[in-house]
Amino acid sequence: MGGQGGAGGMGGAGGMGGMGGMGGEGGQGGVGGDIGCRDGAQVECDVDGCVGTSTCVNGEWGPCQGGAEICDGADNDCDGATDEGFADLGERCSAGLGACAAEGVFACTPDGAGTACNAVAGMPQAEQCDGADNDCDGLVDEALPPTPCYDGPVGTEGVGACRGGQRQCEDGALSACVGQVLPAPEACNMADDDCNGVADDAGACADPARARCELACGFVIACELAPPGALAECVQGCLVEAPPEQVACIANSGGDCAAVLRCADQPPPQCGNGQVEEGEGCDDGNRVGGDGCDANCQAEPVPAGGNFMLCGQSDRNVAGFVRPEDGLEFLQGCVPNAETVALLVSRTGAVDGAVLNAFLARGGNVITEYSRSDEVWNAVFPNEPVVQSAAQNGSCRDNLNPAVRYNEADPFWVANGALPLEPAASTGCGFDLTAFPNSVPLGAHSADRVNLAYRDVGAGRLWLVEGDWQDNQQGMADWNASSQQLMRHMIRRRRGGPVAGDLVPGVRQNVPEEALLGIGWRPCFRGTYDQNQPTVAQILADCRGEALLMACRQVGDPTLALAAEGLYADVTFDVGGAQPAVHTANGVNWYFNNNTSWGFAPEGAAVNRNSCDTLDEQGELRMCWHTSAGNLNSGYRCGNEFLNGNARWERLVYVRDQRPRAEDCAARGDEDGNGLADCADPACAEQCGQVRLGELQGYGHHGDCETFNGCNNAQTCADAACAFGGHGAAVSWQEDTCGARRALDPTFDCDLFHNLDGDLDQGWDGGLGFCDDIMVAYDVVCAAAPRVPQDLGQPCMGDVDCDGVCWDFSQYDPFCFGAFCSAPCQNDQECGEAFAAAGAQNPGASTCGEDGRCTVIGTGFGAFACQ
Repeated sequence: MGGQGGAGGMGGAGGMGGMGGMGGEGGQGGVGGDIGCRDGAQVECDVDGCVGTSTCVNGEWGPCQGGAEICDGADNDCDGATDEGFADLGERCSAGLGACAAEGVFACTPDGAGTACNAVAGMPQAEQCDGADNDCDGLVDEALPPTPCYDGPVGTEGVGACRGGQRQCEDGALSACVGQVLPAPEACNMADDDCNGVADDAGACADPARARCELACGFVIACELAPPGALAECVQGCLVEAPPEQVACIANSGGDCAAVLRCADQPPPQCGNGQVEEGEGCDDGNRVGGDGCDANCQAEPVPAGGNFMLCGQSDRNVAGFVRPEDGLEFLQGCVPNAETVALLVSRTGAVDGAVLNAFLARGGNVITEYSRSDEVWNAVFPNEPVVQSAAQNGSCRDNLNPAVRYNEADPFWVANGALPLEPAASTGCGFDLTAFPNSVPLGAHSADRVNLAYRDVGAGRLWLVEGDWQDNQQGMADWNASSQQLMRHMIRRRRGGPVAGDLVPGVRQNVPEEALLGIGWRPCFRGTYDQNQPTVAQILADCRGEALLMACRQVGDPTLALAAEGLYADVTFDVGGAQPAVHTANGVNWYFNNNTSWGFAPEGAAVNRNSCDTLDEQGELRMCWHTSAGNLNSGYRCGNEFLNGNARWERLVYVRDQRPRAEDCAARGDEDGNGLADCADPACAEQCGQVRLGELQGYGHHGDCETFNGCNNAQTCADAACAFGGHGAAVSWQEDTCGARRALDPTFDCDLFHNLDGDLDQGWDGGLGFCDDIMVAYDVVCAAAPRVPQDLGQPCMGDVDCDGVCWDFSQYDPFCFGAFCSAPCQNDQECGEAFAAAGAQNPGASTCGEDGRCTVIGTGFGAFACQ
């Protein structure tokens, strides 16, 4: 547009008398301005290669704008900056643990949405003893099994006194060989010290016969010194007398010393000493019958009852693992019931850890098979480090009997020690169990391995059997009598649960030792705080039992300064090496690990194991012993006494075996160990509503005497006796001949048909003693008289017959006949009383409905079964 015209000039002033001046010219118009933009218009723009769009605002072009900024190394939003908003881009980062660790930086992700660390972790490897985290789990040299070792000459390991040992991983390297016994100069000690296969050779004994007497008996007296009349015996040139304190009697006084100890290569067996000797079938350390080993140390059947199960498949006749007199029914399944005593898990059986734990807790036996031990173990101990069976060994001949025995003092071998060892060429095969913590090794297919072991869990036992017992290879009669006996022993093993339920809880001070010895505790380990022995494994082997008591005191003091007790499995529960880790049981915080420490603190108290517990709070109630590489080391504390290297204080462990228990009539177990559980046990007669017929009363049967009340066996006689008295069927009884019972107790009544129909016993004996040969049922216990079903109300055929609900009680129980109207009611209590009168199993579940009638709706099927 043109500029505005200039203003006209001012007219000049007129001259005097002259003409008027001319007007000035107009000003020149201004120059026209640039053409502007229309608001909202857009044009393409470029900022250093970033192509975007500029928009017109108020007639002017705005800044160049691109897209959203992403992580790709470019300026996407055209603001002149690159990858802004990704703060960690390019910063250092890492991935993986231990040997798998790798370095990198944060880089853009492929989609540009963010950043990620570009470090790539390495692949985990098997853990090695090298001070590194090879398996990349954040732990160094963890869970490495000990390595067998032997530094002696080739051919001497396992010969004579020589034994191999183990190397532990310590500070990234294998330790010295611990526990090995190397050849030593031969000594006169009835042992093969130099491991050449011959004892006391190389002139070790100047007089071998005399030395044998002295070593075996503890002393020797020459025959020529025997006083006249002494009750002594010359054996191979030696006069031997026992006990040792009687030596003076023989040598000096010439008195008549009574006890003669024969010193010979094979002393006569001594039943009840806990050692299976020649002529003995077993020796369980007592001379009491009824516990599997009779008073003459011969094996006897253990009263059992119940069932045992096979979980999985087997080619072998598993039902034949027990004998008929064991009274065990064979079942197939993986979920034990209340009457199951053993669960055998074959290679194909599926197991549930919770089911197994519940079964073991109530006293059951779980028996594994070749290749299943680690899987079953990990299911039973889900909170412990995972274990894995090591290399396989053995000859795969389908046997359980081992070629090598461990822990021969264990009750398992006390009962089965008379069995011969299996030749290595005919053993079964399986995987090495050496790495299974806190298990008790029993045997192996070859030395330095473990293929047969156990660990107690609650009142039960997990048997680890790396042998292929489920195979039955045709043409191979490898399943021999020894294997059969061992399997039967494992299946039948029974325990009554914790020690009488009478363990004293908590940590105690000033406990008289005499009081402990008087209730069954016996010392199994004693050593001073300055000693570095024995191995922890040796203590555990010597202290096998139901319960342990740990204690400490000054040497010579009859009172224990500190003591705490618990079940064996709790006191020896391996919590690992972590500082605060404890296992709480019986009011005590226990901790145990054979490479850290062993001790206790009060329940609820923290511990700081470094390696022993060093905390001061309640220090007077804390006890700790150092352990390392499987050994018990010197130190550390008894209460507030800190005792490293101290020989004036001692450490003690006591053991107690199971004590007799009373039958728990509601626990579905055989607590008193008499082979009868709960209501089958006469001890529960009153609680179970049972009736015990007269004691020492026999009810007879003789062969197939069908005419005499059908009493052709003890059960029918017992049932008939119960029925005559108006009771239910017999639940338990004993059986023997009249004569045998009367010989034990002259008051035993052999009135054979006492209380039965008819006067059949008159003149039966005739003074000839014939009745003494007749079998009788005695100590009969009957079930309570059966209830008579009661009507629950008006009979009906449908709801229309009732002012309420018509219940067909035959649907609930065969003892409830017909259909009846539900009872009228004003409240729930009246319903409970009505159905209780009718014999309902669960009368308290009944309710009074809105219609004023008792109802079972919502309480579950069978809530009012009549019994």
